[in-house]
Order: sequence, then structure tokens, then C-alpha cells
Amino acid sequence: MKPEKIILFVIILIALINFLLLSFDVLFYKYDIDFSEGFMFYGLQNLENGIPIYQNPEENYFNIIKYPPIYYLISYPLYKIFGLNLFSLRIVSAIFSLLTILVLFKFLIKIKKGYISAAIFALFPIASTVVFWQTFQARLEWIAMFFSISSIFLSYRYNLNKNEKLFYMALVFANLAFLTKQLFFAPILAITIFYRNKFFQIIKFELLVVIALLIFNHLTDGNFLLHITEFSKGLFLYRADLMNSMFIQYGMLFVLSLLSIYLIKDRKYGLIKIAFLISLISNFILLIRHGSWIYYLLEPILYSSILLYISFTKVKKPFLSYGIIAVILISVFIWNTYDSRNLLYIFDRDNYPPIVNYQTDLKIIDYVEKNDGNCYTEHTTYLFPYGKILPESWLLIELYRNKIIDENSFEFINNYKCLIFYGRILEFPNFNTIISSYKLKEKLIWIDHNLNKRDILVYERSI
Repeated sequence: MKPEKIILFVIILIALINFLLLSFDVLFYKYDIDFSEGFMFYGLQNLENGIPIYQNPEENYFNIIKYPPIYYLISYPLYKIFGLNLFSLRIVSAIFSLLTILVLFKFLIKIKKGYISAAIFALFPIASTVVFWQTFQARLEWIAMFFSISSIFLSYRYNLNKNEKLFYMALVFANLAFLTKQLFFAPILAITIFYRNKFFQIIKFELLVVIALLIFNHLTDGNFLLHITEFSKGLFLYRADLMNSMFIQYGMLFVLSLLSIYLIKDRKYGLIKIAFLISLISNFILLIRHGSWIYYLLEPILYSSILLYISFTKVKKPFLSYGIIAVILISVFIWNTYDSRNLLYIFDRDNYPPIVNYQTDLKIIDYVEKNDGNCYTEHTTYLFPYGKILPESWLLIELYRNKIIDENSFEFINNYKCLIFYGRILEFPNFNTIISSYKLKEKLIWIDHNLNKRDILVYERSI
């Protein structure tokens, strides 16, 4: 084995062990890790109670689901086995992350047989901060990523043997990626651009998809499209928040990937190049929009690993091979210094709590128990023992922006003994007046999976 392969293999192996240790801690952790995990509880709870997932927000404005029902339908059988808890939801991400890595490995083997190199670059994304923090959370990205990478893989195989079934299967998976999460539209555009001679066949297929969606929208009384369009406004409101060491890692990675695009001359790899560029541009725009929501980079990172694998195995440029090694080494170094869980976590797990919010979670639980569960809290799992799921202030902000509710709609808060929510809810007009019968008891710091600190305000009734 060449020295550079040994170096890469050791680095990736350490990163993989660290990733799996953290991921399994996350898998069995009993509280929310990211506020968006609460979305999935709404969907599952509705399915169990026979309530439509997509309800009229003017009649039930706390039930806002932003995504198509794919995740909830996949999760439902597991929920019936394990119950309504985060494990039932996170195991879906665990399964699909592993399936994604397997498909990526098969993809690389199809490009060039070399099991050690293919294993290195299939696992390479795990060495990045964004994938490390993605872990096994109750989120949609790994399912969408599985469909996305499978779509480009099937389309690539079609380009080799012209089996029409593979082409249409690629379109099916491309649409499933988009329908799982609307940000994953790169496969559809890449296939349309690369197979321009099949444009009308693609259009006919997409028309069938549109008709199916319109029928589904009709069956939900028009609420399906409302939930996945109106509540996703503000997509291109920019907020630059990219000046930290973590983004140096991705800057180097993507510059190297762009260099690979230039050096890879074989036209059959054009599909991969296009998919990477579309995902990079679209996700980068959204990253600027939302600042530090780095999970937007998941899709271009996985396509980047394919480009780097092609460069490493087929482009005979020593500087490129050593450049790839250098980028991975620097990336792991940045990841090791930026993240609160560095590589020492492998050897000293007892000094790291299961998740960074552990002490905050315990304090919130104390308030909930002291008030017999009669609390408004955005962290849904705290209320499970009381059979409650309440909305987050994020949902209230979306409803307010879309003029479905006004400031008077917040009067419901006075029904609770304590209030526990993100500080951003104070942005609403007259909100301090509405909660005038409450006294601020404590300000907690809650850290999300991207290491963003948020104020959690705890109020208790004073009158």
C-alpha cells in the first residue's frame, strides 16, 4: 500500500470511530438535540391519532409541518415498535446514513476498482465538521442524501449501458430526494442538463409527479402545498456569517474539488461535475441565508468525495494527491480544534456528557416537574411524561410572518404556570405585556448541534 493511502486510511479510521461514538450517544440521548427534531414528533403524533399531517393552520395553527410526508411514513413502523421517542426517529437517520455510505462505496468501485481507496473516500465525509455533527439526529438530510446519491449513481450506470429502466429509476430517486427535502434538487437539474437529448421524456415524467402532488394537495384540502411553500418563505434573505475556521475547511475542500473538475477530462464524469456544482452553489446561497446552519453543505461534501476519488485514482498529478492528503489533514485539525468534542473524546469519554446541553436539560426538567408539566416549552421531549407536545416559538414566528396569527394570538400562554422558550420570541410586538404576570427566573444557555449558543428564558407566574 502506498504511504499516502496508509496516512489517509489511519486518519479516516480515527474519524470514523469518533463519529460512531458520538452518533450512538446521540441515538440514545433522551432529549432534543436540535429544535427541528420537534417537527418529526408532530408528524408521528398526527399519524397515530388519525389526524391529517397537513392541517388548516387557521384552525390549528400549532400544527405546522414544512416537509412532504416521506420521513414520517418511514418512521411510523419504527415508532409502532419502539414508541414515540427520539430513538424511533433517530434510527431512521442512522439507517440511511449507513445506506448512503454503502451506495457511495459502490459508486466509487464502479468508477475504478480499488477497495482501500474506495473505502477511504466513501468514509471521507465523516472527517468533516458538518457530517460529524450531523450524526444520527431526527432530521431529513440523510434520507434526502441517500436518494440524491442513489439517483446520480443510477444515472451514471445508465450512461454506461443505456438501460432505460436505470434512467427512470434515477428520476424516481431524484424526485424522492427533492420531495424529502426541497433543498435537494441538484439530481433533477443535473440529469436534465446532462441528458439534454431526453428533455421531453424528463418533462413528461415530471408532469406526472406534479399531477400526483396536485392530487395529494387536493386530498389534504390544499394544505399540503401551503405547508411546504408558505412556511418556507425568506429563502434568499442574506446573512453573511462565514468568517470562522470551520469554513476554511470547506473553502479548501471545494477549491480542490473545483480543480478536480478542471483536471478530469472524461465526459462520462460530467454528470457528477454538474451535480456537485449545482449542490455547491445552491447550498452555499442557503448557508449565507441561514448563517451557521452547516448541514446545508452535506450534499456537496458527498459529491466532492466522488470528484476527489476520481482525481486520486485517475488523474496522474502528484501535487493533487498530496493536496488531497493535506486538505484532509488540515480539515481534521480544524475540526479537532473547533468542535467541543475533539479526537480525545475517543479515549476520555467519561469527561464528556452525552450531549453539550445535558446540564441545561436537567434544569429545564426540574422546572417542568416542579410545575406538574404545566409548562410551555419548545423542547418537546420534556413533556412526554405528561402526554404533551407543544409548538416552538419558531413556529409562532412563521405563523406571525405569514399573517395567520397576530400578537393577540399569544394570549394562550397565560394558561401555563411556567414558560421556557428561546429568547427570540421577545421580538413579537406587545409580548412583554402579554407575559406581564410572569417573572424571569433564569436565563439558560442552550447549544445546538452547530455549536450556536441560544438563550433559553425561564419564566414562572408571579401573580
